[in-house]
Amino acid sequence: MMNKLLAAALLACAFTTAQAVPSLAITGQLAGQDNAAYTGTLAIGAGSVNDPNTLFFVQEQQVGNVQSWVFFADPAVLTRFTATLTFGAPILAVYTTRTELVNSGATYGVDVDHDGVFNDYAKNANMALEVNDLVTYTPGGNTLSLDWQVQAASDMMRVVTAVPEPGSLALLALGLLAMGLKLGRRRG
Repeated sequence: MMNKLLAAALLACAFTTAQAVPSLAITGQLAGQDNAAYTGTLAIGAGSVNDPNTLFFVQEQQVGNVQSWVFFADPAVLTRFTATLTFGAPILAVYTTRTELVNSGATYGVDVDHDGVFNDYAKNANMALEVNDLVTYTPGGNTLSLDWQVQAASDMMRVVTAVPEPGSLALLALGLLAMGLKLGRRRG
């Protein structure tokens, strides 16, 4: 009996650890549009990607228990993008101004265009949302809605989310197992 409980606890710990990976789901795109992880070699935020049908995202650095994501749209012509983003963890912050993006990029930025320079998209003056772009979310919630009117240069935002600690989740599972064993002994 004890071996079965121990095996179940180890399986629960392994499953819990596997679930601690940052996740993202994007829904609500307009007809004819898509979303995709950006894997290109063009600089973002410079107006050179020119794809009117895609909301791009980049999973940036994880710093401690915090994961950063950059979202951008870069069409060649005026295009409206609407979407609902659902994260696997609470939203801690959303950065939409050039100053916020540059400052937070120093911590979370990555080499997006694979040129050997970290956070070089911070150099682009167009990096930010425009006045008429809307972003709606509740801090601590896990859902964010956007409604952007994107012109020739790209619109961009950074979303920072919590990441559950796999070690803490495993410890919780072991604690629950110990409580279950103790209750089982009292009954038997």
